[in-house]
Amino acid sequence: MTDPNALNIRLTSLLKWVLLPVLVMTGFGVLPTWLLLGWVGVWGQLTAVAIVLCVMLGSGLVTVYYARQNAALASTAFLGSSILRLILCPGMVGLAWWITPLPSKPMGVWMVISYLACLGLESTWIVKALREEVLRKETNRRGEQEQEERA
Repeated sequence: MTDPNALNIRLTSLLKWVLLPVLVMTGFGVLPTWLLLGWVGVWGQLTAVAIVLCVMLGSGLVTVYYARQNAALASTAFLGSSILRLILCPGMVGLAWWITPLPSKPMGVWMVISYLACLGLESTWIVKALREEVLRKETNRRGEQEQEERA
């Protein structure tokens, strides 16, 4: 990180924030989906969640790449990739529904649920990183002021 405005965020921290809660949520949804539609519904659920997680991972890669340059680019990349994700998730889930015999209802429902969960968790992740950046800059600024006062 050569730029002093670069964010120190990693893809592993995103996965820690998002992967476990989404997998737990999906696990809790398996029984109701199975009771309503059987195993084919569960496969539809798992397919939709896997697609959303893959798209989220791609979005996270873009955000982390631009975060290494500076915080403003990371925020812009996050917003842009979130808009792109809004197009990619339904498109890819629709394509999966079209090429497989999986039912559309669990795929659509779980795409929406996992999309909203991922978006909320990823937003929390980027806000936390930006807040830490602001605190780091403020601490550095105060340290520099104290050094100037001592000199």
